[in-house]
Amino acid sequence: MNPIQLSSGVVMRQFESSDAANLLAEVDATRQRLARWMPWVPFSTTVEDFSDFIRAATRHGRVGSGMHLGLFDGDRFIGTVGTSIGSLNFDEADVGYWIVESHEGRGLVAEGVSRLIDWLIRERDMYRITIRAAVENHRSRSVAERLGFTYEAVLRGSLLIGDEHVDAALYSLLADEWSGGVALPTDRATA
Repeated sequence: MNPIQLSSGVVMRQFESSDAANLLAEVDATRQRLARWMPWVPFSTTVEDFSDFIRAATRHGRVGSGMHLGLFDGDRFIGTVGTSIGSLNFDEADVGYWIVESHEGRGLVAEGVSRLIDWLIRERDMYRITIRAAVENHRSRSVAERLGFTYEAVLRGSLLIGDEHVDAALYSLLADEWSGGVALPTDRATA
């Protein structure tokens, strides 16, 4: 995927090996807040950890099993939007994201996820896209809701955050519900 300039001037692009130190610095600056919602935070504490992540993200992109993109405000890394493509259903993808606190509430994650969904549906022919967020992570859940995802269920104890299993809200969007950045209205009941 080529770099994409979001409406705010933030650029969404694939990670480069030189981004590892920048990722670590931003995660360190917001580690306590991120650790509340992200299971990977305690295991990502060195530049090498982020170098490993970038190598894995590059490999996933090359083989078609995922895409992980950084959000950059100038040279500063401010967040990520990514997807993992299903191993059982090859037309299903799971989307995840996070952003540094100083850039929250500006619509950057929603716009980045919207662009990623466009790519997944138009370029990768995905039919079903899901988002999972801790039930108490209202900011993350609001991104799914704003983009028109359907709330399906609570996945009990499906996220391991620190040493605690927490419930996750599962949202989904089908390709025929998507219309270039805006979900089409649906009459399906939600769980």
